[in-house]
Amino acid sequence: MKTPGKATIYYHDIGDYLSREQKLEIIRDARSINGVEWTELHPDEHGDWINHRNEGFAEFIPLEPDKKFDAKSSSVFCVNSRGFETGRDAWVYNYSQAKLNANMKKMVRFYNEQVTLFDQKKKAKSDVKVKDCISTEASKISWTSSLLSHLERSETAAFEKDQIYSGLYRPFVKMNNYSGDKMIHRRGQFEQFFPTADTENRIICVPSVGDNKAFMPLISDCIPDLHLNATTQCFPLYWYEKAEGNQISAFGSNSGYIRHDGITDWMLKTVRERFSGTRAITKEHIFYYVYGLLHSQEYRETFSADLKKELPRIPIVESLDDFMAFSKAGKALAELHLHYDDFAAESAASANRNSAASYALVADKRIKYDASQPGARAPQIFFDGLVTSVDNIPEAALRIDKMRFATKEDKSQIIYNSHITLKNIPLVAYDYIVNGKSAIEWILERYQVKTDKDSGLLNDPNDWAREHHCPAYILQLLLSVIDLSVKSVGIVKGLPKAGV
Repeated sequence: MKTPGKATIYYHDIGDYLSREQKLEIIRDARSINGVEWTELHPDEHGDWINHRNEGFAEFIPLEPDKKFDAKSSSVFCVNSRGFETGRDAWVYNYSQAKLNANMKKMVRFYNEQVTLFDQKKKAKSDVKVKDCISTEASKISWTSSLLSHLERSETAAFEKDQIYSGLYRPFVKMNNYSGDKMIHRRGQFEQFFPTADTENRIICVPSVGDNKAFMPLISDCIPDLHLNATTQCFPLYWYEKAEGNQISAFGSNSGYIRHDGITDWMLKTVRERFSGTRAITKEHIFYYVYGLLHSQEYRETFSADLKKELPRIPIVESLDDFMAFSKAGKALAELHLHYDDFAAESAASANRNSAASYALVADKRIKYDASQPGARAPQIFFDGLVTSVDNIPEAALRIDKMRFATKEDKSQIIYNSHITLKNIPLVAYDYIVNGKSAIEWILERYQVKTDKDSGLLNDPNDWAREHHCPAYILQLLLSVIDLSVKSVGIVKGLPKAGV
């Protein structure tokens, strides 16, 4: 019997970000396989057939440690975590805190009824299986393997009203999150990152291994969802441990927690030695250096294949000036990406007024970095056809159902609702892309009134605006995200060469 020879594999890259129709048109135009330009593939030493890795990437410093909480680890951070994996998003996230409370009280009560039912059936038949006696009615409960394990051990759950946090669900999309007893499938390290609802921290969130969207980091100062940034991996500025005995808390006698640095001692020592032992560099400088560098288009393009197959690795640039420029830019980006809805706090503090601060005032207070771009003007707001400001729009007209572009082709206009249209949106804003789409498009996608088809639970973003005493929240948010997008593009374009 003749042994067959080795196969030869050919590949054609049809291009990124094409629609189904565009791909089919390319195939039709080629007419046959002979009309396609093929590349013969050969695997590299890693077994990669396409998108070969850059060998220089392995020489850089890994973000994640080999062992968590080891300050001497030869890595940038001493700890990391996957994003918050709830397993029941429709239940544990909601724009309304009141509705979230009601939803979770209902589910916890039903879960406890299921525990009681299982115990009764187990007494009658000791080998009874959980799956044979529980209800899977989606309008009453959402099961995960972890919750089933609790039930098998006859563990009841308690509703904990103090376990409601602000969570960053998707880019620039905050919701209330219930993190109470047994209701989060996998918490990761977030009890160390955010042990209380008001814990101060900053988390750099990057796509995990195997995600195919273009790489872009995003920072958060509240608990990030697992899918905030593709399948999210999180790297903290700080981590916390509970103070015991005579241990002294970092925040006074009442806080109860000791704060530790997320950046390793090893990394601090390595960076300082690179720049002649200077002690002016701190761990905070390194944290923002990482955030700035990960935004570098040069870095993201050079190592695009590596960033799909490994977590980021960090080079240290040659000059101190460039290091500090990346750190300064990273801090500026962080301020933009963290404080985009500060106007809500101002509005809550001034709840006796009928509207939040104007867009111009908010932008002036928030933007601290000169990153102006051609055409980076504030969009015009039209109310019933007339140009106006946020302040002049009555509260009743600010409600949204679903925002949309004026047409598929024209992204310079957004129909906010039947009364309000935003025009002259600078198109450069759409160049700021995170987790596969522009920040603006995340707002349009997620800020809509929606009823979950399985559970029947309502999630209405207008509730967030009402409960935060900021009727104009969603409109202000959209304006702010347009602004931060333009500014982010400007900062990224102004980054120094990474030298990679």
